[in-house]
Amino acid sequence: MATTLAEAFEPWYRASTWDSFHPKDDERFHLCCYQFFQVHGGRADAEEFREQLREAIPRRSGGAWLSSHEETLERQSANFDAILAYLHDTGQIGQ
Repeated sequence: MATTLAEAFEPWYRASTWDSFHPKDDERFHLCCYQFFQVHGGRADAEEFREQLREAIPRRSGGAWLSSHEETLERQSANFDAILAYLHDTGQIGQ
């Protein structure tokens, strides 16, 4: 079981296409969200998501951090926040 956001989202960002708009990347991201929220509920936010993954992703890619990486991380941070808000607002998870 993944204990950190970085561990939980590794199946998404370790894929070579993680920073593309490929539909499979969205599927992997959504599955990671589902699994993370099932275990941890709403005990994370978009800022924590962004910070942890901004540290973890370059380690996977040999230290490289491109502007496309930042753009993807910002987009997916907003998605993470929207999914969290939806689950909270519909009573599916607590904060």
